[in-house]
Amino acid sequence: DVSYRIAGTSIGMEISDEAARAINADLVALAMTRQAEEAATDYAEGAYLSFLQGDADMGMAALSGVTAQSLDSAVTTAGSLSQKAWVKWLFANSRKRKIDTVVCNLDTALAIANRTGRPTVTGDNATSKRIDTLDSVVNPTWPDQVDVIVSQDPSWPANTILGFSSAVGYHVVNSSVLAYNAVEQFAIRRATKVRVDTGTISYRLYDDAFSVLTLTV
Repeated sequence: DVSYRIAGTSIGMEISDEAARAINADLVALAMTRQAEEAATDYAEGAYLSFLQGDADMGMAALSGVTAQSLDSAVTTAGSLSQKAWVKWLFANSRKRKIDTVVCNLDTALAIANRTGRPTVTGDNATSKRIDTLDSVVNPTWPDQVDVIVSQDPSWPANTILGFSSAVGYHVVNSSVLAYNAVEQFAIRRATKVRVDTGTISYRLYDDAFSVLTLTV
């Protein structure tokens, strides 16, 4: 058994009684919601980075990866990706997990979208009566769709793709002790303060559910 400390975070706002008479509750709720959304996004991007680079406090070591060139020798330019390398990476170790989510920066997401050799839909009639046969993989171990999370964290390494199975990849723990919200009234300052406290930690649950692909040569 391992014991972890859960750090708490707080968001809130203070509104003077005079301002409260000039604005409605919807505007206050909007301001709090936006603050909470930004805080949650920052936390999520930091958690993805710790999954990749490790976190000593959580007992997580950094993940090692494979290069696109090691999967396809035709990849000779840094930052580029081929269909062959992409599918072989998704297929690798697929008896243990199925990568359905990847995290990368915007440039790398564009490299995924613009990978060379990517199949495209054409105007050909595949059901026409001709001397031909179609192939269909009956036991695919890659997903029909991969969700791409574009990280805006400036610390996210370039040309790096973190992939994982969302079903068994990580564990999120929310503290019941730090779950707190309150509204305080200040008679002297003639103001009202709204405060919400939360505490959350995230860690890799199953290391084999993760894989890293780097677009380096």
